[in-house]
Amino acid sequence: MPPRASWKGHLNISLVTIPVRLYHAITGINRVELNQLHDRGCGARIRHETICPRHGRVERKDIVRGYEIEPDRYVLIDDADLERIKLETTRAIEVLQFCPADEVNPVYLDTHYYVAPDGPVAAEAFAVIREAMRRTNHIAIGQVVMGGREKLLAVRPDGNGLTMSVLHYADEVQDASPYFDNVPAGVTNEGQLRLTEQLIRGMSAPFEPREYTDHYQEALLQVIKAQLAEEAVVVEEKKVRHLADFANALEQSVAATGAELRKKPPARSIRVIPDTQRRRKHS
Repeated sequence: MPPRASWKGHLNISLVTIPVRLYHAITGINRVELNQLHDRGCGARIRHETICPRHGRVERKDIVRGYEIEPDRYVLIDDADLERIKLETTRAIEVLQFCPADEVNPVYLDTHYYVAPDGPVAAEAFAVIREAMRRTNHIAIGQVVMGGREKLLAVRPDGNGLTMSVLHYADEVQDASPYFDNVPAGVTNEGQLRLTEQLIRGMSAPFEPREYTDHYQEALLQVIKAQLAEEAVVVEEKKVRHLADFANALEQSVAATGAELRKKPPARSIRVIPDTQRRRKHS
């Protein structure tokens, strides 16, 4: 069965309109999620309720929205106010401009979607747009209404399709300059710079995402399995390397072979030992 589209609409570029579908590019299906439980022999899952500090538990129907203008003072916003400013759901990705592919700072990137043509009739025009963007090395910048909000986005070629990235607006991104004020703009030691360039070339390799795994998630799964088997887990932490002699460390790094330079650090060492006395399962 083909994946289910999360959104269906149109990609509008000037007078060109192409029916498209969006699919979530990121999934959390393989993430290990922990729930909060009541200990002390109970094991029931904790429920988070809506509580008023003056009147206790509050029903959802009695909750209103408000914007805090100063501590404990709010401007109330009701459904009628929201309805008046509600953006019309155009079901269209409106392309407003194109720009060079490397012009969007990655800090602006948020959620990602795969964009595919909606049906065989749209596929040919879709392919033309994709290849034109690829040949000119440009991406599309536009807006779309999703979830009652107007979102800024970037669309770029990706294989046979397109990838749409929702972007943060400028007022959501902090200026980076205050954090880098004390970092020198240039480099005075040309020798160390050349060694570092050599180190980078020695460690260079094609990026293969499938070669990397989340070691913390793997260790957490082992802990869960050990709990089910009523065994104890000992996690041996890796030693933290501190910056000592930069020049010496740089020379030793360059002296290593390319394969050794690209070798991934070992994951946390996990040892499982029997312990049927301490472990207890909640049902």
